[in-house]
Amino acid sequence: MTVIGADRLMGKLKSLPMFAEAKVMAALNDAAQSLKDDAARKIDGGKRSGRVYQTPFGKHQASAPGEYPKTLSGQLVASLFKRTSSSTALTAEVGTGLDYGKFLEFGTSRMLPRPWLRPSFLEVLPSARNAIYSAMASAIKQAH
Repeated sequence: MTVIGADRLMGKLKSLPMFAEAKVMAALNDAAQSLKDDAARKIDGGKRSGRVYQTPFGKHQASAPGEYPKTLSGQLVASLFKRTSSSTALTAEVGTGLDYGKFLEFGTSRMLPRPWLRPSFLEVLPSARNAIYSAMASAIKQAH
């Protein structure tokens, strides 16, 4: 594949001032925070349609397959993290260190998935993309 004008584009990208990285990093950081907040809010809130059972925490209505998992102990929400870095590339990471977070997200041989990160990602993606594009456009405009 050949990208027409790649040299020109690379020249413009190299000429962007350092504040461009800071603007994009700020937009990426905000997007990651929005993702974390959205996932936490949806795990903590809302009605579920799964079975109702007694727990040491009281009566609990579980989530049904395909719904956000319903908080029981609060550990999943408390374990959510957001990390951003600009050391080698502009990156953001949102997730949990709890093993059962991936079991909820993808399911197991004994449980259908209760996705909590991908749906939030898809919901936050359009506004995150727009914020990052706006940050880049602003930086490019100021580079002229």
